This record gives sequence, structure tokens and C-alpha cells, in this order.
Amino acid sequence: MLSNDINAQKSEIEYAKYLWNVGYIPRSQQFVCGNNNFEIYNDSYNKTSGCSYRCLNSKCRRKYSVRINSFYNLFPYVSLKVISEIIKSFLCIELNTEAVYQYLRHKNISISKREIYNIYKAMRNYIQKYLLVVYNSENISKKTTLKS
Repeated sequence: MLSNDINAQKSEIEYAKYLWNVGYIPRSQQFVCGNNNFEIYNDSYNKTSGCSYRCLNSKCRRKYSVRINSFYNLFPYVSLKVISEIIKSFLCIELNTEAVYQYLRHKNISISKREIYNIYKAMRNYIQKYLLVVYNSENISKKTTLKS
């Protein structure tokens, strides 16, 4: 059982590095020491994802969660992979909550329907806010061109 936990944490770190490379989780903040160099490493104190950013300056060694300032921070007890699968199911495959629940059960991933619903709801809210900003921006630009 312990080896499975170690493999799960290792794969979570690899997945966090992948998400960082494609830009889905933001780069770490500039550390107090002024250093921008960091690594994503296994952090046994971080109970939510098991990995953190750590400053490479030997005198600083500050650390931050990889979930800070990202959508993944809204659901701290769900793994990065599971949230990514749910996002993919919502945006690409266009499945509803029940279909996603069955899809994840088929892949041997256990998550409640309620948690899937909450993730869907958060995604819809973000999309709604984005569209509202775009809509208002278009209205403002049309008004300024009419005045000119």
C-alpha cells in the first residue's frame, strides 16, 4: 500500500510539472530573497496536493503550494489529475455530471457526484464572468467609437 502512495505522489508531482509547463498553474511568486529559481518537489506537509514550489536559494528555502492563484485551489482535497479530467469532460467531451461520474468510475477514480457538480458550477461561474467582461468591453468600445 505504501508503494502505491509513493507512486501516486510521484505521479502527482510529474503532473504538477506538466500543468506548470503548459501554463495551467501559475509560476511561483518571486520569493522574499528576490530569487526566481524554484523547483516543484514532494512536500509531506502539504496535505492537499503533496507538492510545492521551493526556492533554490540555500539560505531562503521558502515554499508555496502549487495550487496558489489557480482554479485548482478551489478544490484542495481533489487531486490535480481528477480536476483536469473533469475539466476535460466539461469542455471537450461535453458530458453532464452523471456521465462524468460513470466515466471516472470506469477509470477507477472515486469522487462524489456532489464534488463533480461543484467543479462544474465553478467552471460555469468563471465562464460567465469572462463573458460578462468581454460583453461589457465590447459595449464600451462601441460607445467610444460612436462618440468619435
